[in-house]
Amino acid sequence: MSPSRVTEAPPNSLWQTKLDLRQMPWLPPIIILIVGCIAYANSFDGTFVYDDTWEIGHNHHLRPPNSIFSAAFGGLRLPARPIPYMSFAVDYRIWGGQPWGFHWTNLLIHLINGLLIFAIVRRLIASELCAESLRDRAVEIAMFAAVLWIAHPINTNAVTYIYQRLESLMSLFFLTSLFCYVRSWNSSRAVWWLGGAIVAACFSMLSKESGVAILPVLFFLDVAREQRSFIRSIRTRWLFWGFLLLTIVPMAIAISVEAGSYPENALARTPLEHLLSFPRCGLAYLHQVFWPTSLCFDYAWTASDDPTQQVLSAAILVAIAALTIRLYIKQPLLGWGVASIFLILGPTSSIFPTSQLASEHRMYLPSAFLSSIMTIGAYRVWMFLWNSNSESFNVLRLGFIGLSILLVLLTRARNEDYYSMERLWSSVIASNPENANGYINVASDLYTKGEYQAALQTLHEGLTKNETAFALLLYSECCLKLGHREMALEAIEASLRLKPNRPEGYVTYGTIVASDSPDLAVAAYRHALELDPHHAGAANKLGTHYFNLQQWQEAVNWFKRAVANSPDDESYRRNLQTAKAELQRSKS
Repeated sequence: MSPSRVTEAPPNSLWQTKLDLRQMPWLPPIIILIVGCIAYANSFDGTFVYDDTWEIGHNHHLRPPNSIFSAAFGGLRLPARPIPYMSFAVDYRIWGGQPWGFHWTNLLIHLINGLLIFAIVRRLIASELCAESLRDRAVEIAMFAAVLWIAHPINTNAVTYIYQRLESLMSLFFLTSLFCYVRSWNSSRAVWWLGGAIVAACFSMLSKESGVAILPVLFFLDVAREQRSFIRSIRTRWLFWGFLLLTIVPMAIAISVEAGSYPENALARTPLEHLLSFPRCGLAYLHQVFWPTSLCFDYAWTASDDPTQQVLSAAILVAIAALTIRLYIKQPLLGWGVASIFLILGPTSSIFPTSQLASEHRMYLPSAFLSSIMTIGAYRVWMFLWNSNSESFNVLRLGFIGLSILLVLLTRARNEDYYSMERLWSSVIASNPENANGYINVASDLYTKGEYQAALQTLHEGLTKNETAFALLLYSECCLKLGHREMALEAIEASLRLKPNRPEGYVTYGTIVASDSPDLAVAAYRHALELDPHHAGAANKLGTHYFNLQQWQEAVNWFKRAVANSPDDESYRRNLQTAKAELQRSKS
């Protein structure tokens, strides 16, 4: 009698089924893509908002007959970053001027970034850098890390806000460079992968300057993996590091070309101010990631002048640096991940110290590292508390699934804030009622719609919180539209005292005084053109002035200049045609 065959009993339920995604390599990418699409499915209903309006909607540099390559340095009011602006030009050729088409491209970039995060985290966990107990779950952990990141509402500022494609494209090439570098490990084609890392790093910096952080991020990962000294790591791969360092050159050239395009207040903060504000901003960023219920487009923070607080901030920075270094020595992969967050935030905050101390889009790439660290940490804690083969991991998985659903719902709600300028800035006011920028930008939107009285009332509220040159300029224009000439003149004079180099201020001033002092108005328009030779509004005003004087040739010349500087403005074109007709009639 042959012995009976012993077979393993099938699991009693799905709860007892062991999840092994290694047998289904196609499933994690599909899940990541589905979650991303659901999270941003309602982001296509919005229009161009804030910087989108001028840098994309009204930017003739992006449209035919201009070439795609000419768009690389075709910023209208802000400095153009070559790769993103060329991508905007490509979008124009595919979608026309439809905002929903640009949203599709932004979402596609975001989805690719999610897949790159999955691929990178999976390979890092499966490497010798990670604890052996986690390697069998590398695919599962990487999938949840990517899903949590791709669904997180803090990323809406870099996805739903079209202009911040600068951030998501920088991240795409940053992650591509990192993936190529990790892929080169133990590869027979390591040279090709390292070459790809170098090219992607260059593209990352040409997308946004903060991409320069890829240099230290790769270097510290190399040191952590090989467990070498810094000097030995340089000597071992000196050729790779040399070529990687050369990628700074194209970025430096791009910065020098666009140096004159930065707004006056763009670099208003000093590196020291940003550095000492980092602890406060860091806590705010952590709060946004772990409790993303009060996200705000503009936090309008100011740097502290309190010496005690500055000393405390400096002490916190030193402590953070010391803890990160110690963590890097004891737990290389974890320490590298934490250090990468600071390395990526550093260039935006210190090397290029913009006027904003904190902004959500800056956390787009760092939050990917944070999401990965938190996911890996959750699995390690679970393994410590329960046996690694325990069915209790189903509880952890359900927790991740529930959290992912919650994040998707929050992201969809956040997408709606970008549907219009009014909704975007109303959400800022709701989040921070003391934010003057919120009132000013809502008023600007109302002015564009022709609701001048409502705009004036909103501006009054904003001016009580912060009297800025732009707010006074807009206040003056509202008063002018409503026939309050004296109030308009008083407001524009106050605006020009605060910011005497604003061309728009002189155009408005000329418009106010034109009826009583035409010579003074002409002088104001000409001064506006001295400050900005491409100011179409000032040229159009001069054309109108000479048209009223029946100096047809002079009027035609100025209207031509207005059309050349703003070819999409139909009113300028009509003025030019009318002046040409009068000139032709006078000759006949």
